[in-house]
Amino acid sequence: MTAVAYGVVMVVVYAIAFFATAGYEPVEEVQTLSQKGPGILEILKAMSKNKVWILAILIYVFNTAGSMMQAQTMVAYFTHNLGDPQNYLRIYSTASMVVTMLGYVVLGELTKRLGNAGTSLLGCAFGIAGNMIRFVLKDGSLVFYSVGVVIGMFGTSLVAGTIVLCIMDSQVYGEWKTGTRSDGLAMSGFGLSAKIGIALGGALAGYLQAIMGYDAALGAPSEAVKTLFFCENTLCVAIGYVLSGICAFLVLRYERKIPQMQAEIEARKAQTA
Repeated sequence: MTAVAYGVVMVVVYAIAFFATAGYEPVEEVQTLSQKGPGILEILKAMSKNKVWILAILIYVFNTAGSMMQAQTMVAYFTHNLGDPQNYLRIYSTASMVVTMLGYVVLGELTKRLGNAGTSLLGCAFGIAGNMIRFVLKDGSLVFYSVGVVIGMFGTSLVAGTIVLCIMDSQVYGEWKTGTRSDGLAMSGFGLSAKIGIALGGALAGYLQAIMGYDAALGAPSEAVKTLFFCENTLCVAIGYVLSGICAFLVLRYERKIPQMQAEIEARKAQTA
């Protein structure tokens, strides 16, 4: 019933937005839409050549994959390794909410100073630091665990808050490189990256557990499986951030050239007008 009620509310909200904004479309946009644009095959070909878009998507793929590996075994890790699932889950939930809100508060200022990809790279650095603190200190106490989670969650909020911005920035490179731009198709990459990351992380976590012979129905896991739980909740997440950070660094190199690319795009349009 809760899901049904939520769905009804969302339908009503979208309907209100649709009818309330009818007629507010800019004239320029209507004229542009009436013109014949590039075909879908041409757009897909252009997107395949947009390496910045691909790198921006990979930022979230690796980040989501690491987070999914952690989510798959978090409760089992808290139960079998730490022995206090309620307190650790409470800390995790509270930190997630509070620190994520803080990250979004400072996001605007950080993007002004560091750029979108630079802020994402900073988020990856925090994510690596937080999870490596937990890995090195082995979550030896609630304090150590809390410090690592707070630092890591702050990084997560920065990566999540900038992924859409990085994807949109990649369209400037794509238009400069190929002369074709499709914001709608580019944004579909955000949902695609999340789905790929979830599938990759979930499958990898399950595959590793199968290799170690873990079966929840058999009761308490072996020490080897407990070590796997620990690594999936700390080290694997940090590795995901490392891979995301590499992609963010590469995107940042192109992001710095966006003003020059945009100027060249405008000059081309002026010549063909």
